[in-house]
Amino acid sequence: MACENNFPVWNANEPEKSIMDICQWSLKDACKRIHWYEKKRLHNKKCSRLIRALSIALLTVSALCPIMDGFTLLKDYSLPKWGYAFAAIAAAILGFDKYFGLSSGWIRYMRTQFSLERLLKEFHYDWISIMLQQPHNFGSLMQRIKEFTFQIEALVKEETDTWANEFQNNIAELEKALKAIVETRKPGDIKIIIPNVIDFKEIRLFLNGNQVKGPDTNAEYLIKSIIPGRYEITALGISKKDNKEYKETKVVEVQSGIMASKEIMISIP
Repeated sequence: MACENNFPVWNANEPEKSIMDICQWSLKDACKRIHWYEKKRLHNKKCSRLIRALSIALLTVSALCPIMDGFTLLKDYSLPKWGYAFAAIAAAILGFDKYFGLSSGWIRYMRTQFSLERLLKEFHYDWISIMLQQPHNFGSLMQRIKEFTFQIEALVKEETDTWANEFQNNIAELEKALKAIVETRKPGDIKIIIPNVIDFKEIRLFLNGNQVKGPDTNAEYLIKSIIPGRYEITALGISKKDNKEYKETKVVEVQSGIMASKEIMISIP
């Protein structure tokens, strides 16, 4: 809200008019703040409801995907995988809501607006009461205006402080989450050991179907910079005995920043 330096000037010759001008100035300022919070509340309310509706819809579809996968006509659509994708999108939408404070802002704005409206009503009643009892006691009237103005300021400051703390906490949580993701996604290495390499003319290695080594005759091979996860490793060798191809497949779990070791013995009948 822009700063307006238009506080009414006190005119000692017209105290009644001056006190009313100051009163009107304070009321106008309070109403502007109330309208600001009402506008922000309605905006956040719409966004929050949309986010919640989308999240519920996506989670519902996610839960239905494994069930629908049982239908013959939908077998080729990998519905369980899509179920995970829909669930991940729903989680991302809720995370967006959390870190940008749409739902929490809606509640915060609503509470502040109602508190401001209560102060405004209370001021109107107190003003009439003072006017009925001491209509020319300008000191009491001015004191009540001052109290009202600073009560408004205190509520706005409290809401702003709450927003600032929430924002800082969300940023800290986001940085922590991102750091954790980076740490868990650091690449690892895989060391493949083939004890009976001497039985083969050459060896080829495949990682999830993609060739990563060969032809070669080393007993050990290091695959570097692999994203953490489960991998299928296939060792294919051409036998010295009968010149035929033999292969063996193993599954290895790669962890972040760690070298996984897997021994693959290629059997020859």
